[in-house]
Amino acid sequence: MSFYQDNFVAIEHLASHNAVKIQWLEGSADMTEADFKQVIAKEKEALETFKPRAILADTLEMQYSITPALQEWHNDFLFPSFAVVGIEKLAIVVSKDIFSQVSVEQLIEDHNAAQFLSKYFDSETKAIEWIQG
Repeated sequence: MSFYQDNFVAIEHLASHNAVKIQWLEGSADMTEADFKQVIAKEKEALETFKPRAILADTLEMQYSITPALQEWHNDFLFPSFAVVGIEKLAIVVSKDIFSQVSVEQLIEDHNAAQFLSKYFDSETKAIEWIQG
């Protein structure tokens, strides 16, 4: 079920997988810091609405490099919701843009991920299999 979409991201509830999917779009190349914060606020809203067990973050088309300061804001703003909602798994389909991918990896690695498991994949199919496992 579609929850939110703009030029940068599409957020949907995957009820059959008890997950929320965050699919970054090519338009993310034109995203500003304010746009990024708005997207993350919508992601938090989706998590609080659906209370999924897992998140599928499809960064394959992401073309936005997240600065260290924005990574810190993201972690402080969003990750506490993971614990409240009960997120167990974060599956990340990796970006083709190396700078975007590195910034996503830093974002996850900088957080104390003991609260949830995270794993990187080269396809959505493999990511969903892991979520279901």
